[in-house]
Amino acid sequence: MDIKEKLERIKQLVVKRLTDGLNAQEEEELNDLMQTDIRCKRLAERLLSPSFLRKAILDHNRATLADSWQKLYARIGYRGGIFRSARVWKYIASTAAMLLLVFGGYVWWQSNRAGQPVIRPGITRAEILWPDGKRITSMNDMLSGSFSPASDMQSKDTARAVVLSPNLYTRIAVPQGGEYKVRLDDGTLIHLNAGSTMAIPTDFSVRNRRVNLSGEAYLEVAKDSLHPFRIETEKAHVIVLGTKLNVRCYDDEPCMSVTLETGRADLLAANQRQSLPVGHKAVIDSKGNIAVSPADLYVETAWHQGRLAFDNQPMERIMHDLERWYGVQASFNSDEARKARFTLDLDRYDTFNSFMDVVRMIGEVDIALENKNQVLISKK
Repeated sequence: MDIKEKLERIKQLVVKRLTDGLNAQEEEELNDLMQTDIRCKRLAERLLSPSFLRKAILDHNRATLADSWQKLYARIGYRGGIFRSARVWKYIASTAAMLLLVFGGYVWWQSNRAGQPVIRPGITRAEILWPDGKRITSMNDMLSGSFSPASDMQSKDTARAVVLSPNLYTRIAVPQGGEYKVRLDDGTLIHLNAGSTMAIPTDFSVRNRRVNLSGEAYLEVAKDSLHPFRIETEKAHVIVLGTKLNVRCYDDEPCMSVTLETGRADLLAANQRQSLPVGHKAVIDSKGNIAVSPADLYVETAWHQGRLAFDNQPMERIMHDLERWYGVQASFNSDEARKARFTLDLDRYDTFNSFMDVVRMIGEVDIALENKNQVLISKK
């Protein structure tokens, strides 16, 4: 069973648990999945958390909060009085969990049945420009090996005896609708998100570990206490040792963010140095000011785990990410539609059509494909 199948099974088992339909064998299966794969454990814990269940079913916009409750009352036949019934809360929980199951084959079938074009997710893809000027398009699962003067990925001798300036770089550009993984010479693994670029200097080595980044990347940095790993961006530099972290620094966003999952990281910005505690997120603005706060690690790293997770985010912010991943272009007919907030946890490798069906089921806004990749979002 691959990870996608495991996550789908987790969702099915969670729904059954919330509706008292989980037998002993299924309970054991759920526990086994959670114990053997950290991604399954995170997903199950998040789906079962009271805060997520409330956010998944309730409306965050005050203007329509009362209307949402009235619709819920009508569905369950509630006539008034104090809202204490365990049956009522179980209904809320099961309804919230059921929202997570709508992005499977049924939704895909319905979208095709309606004659809509199917907008598929991104794929593994990158443009690689080697230091000696050779350019290739790679769709391999991962690029690894030496990043000094090599230009032919198929060659076993990737480090040919060519003297190049240390000021030259191997540049890896991931387009919109793409993602790519790179394993560096020191063992560091880097997962690049859509619309990201990374530059690796020709003199990169276990003694000189530095890269230049624009966009978003999840890094599992190989531990070496004597030789820190340096991530250079326009807004700040990040100094790490053996560390798992997420760095987001898109050129079209006003702030950069760094989320530390494990290990140790220091931030250098505007002539100041600040340590980032584990489980925290630092936001660096255009002036180099650093603000540190506790992070929701699941949300901040969900894309790396094959999820699209948003916690009480405005639709404009959500669509900003989805535009990069699905290659769509969104427009809004009002500020209300832009600011409508959602809490979502979806399969990153499902179609954009499935996302639209989830949004329609929630009922906060209307969403429609105007043509092949133009999306119009309007307030109901």
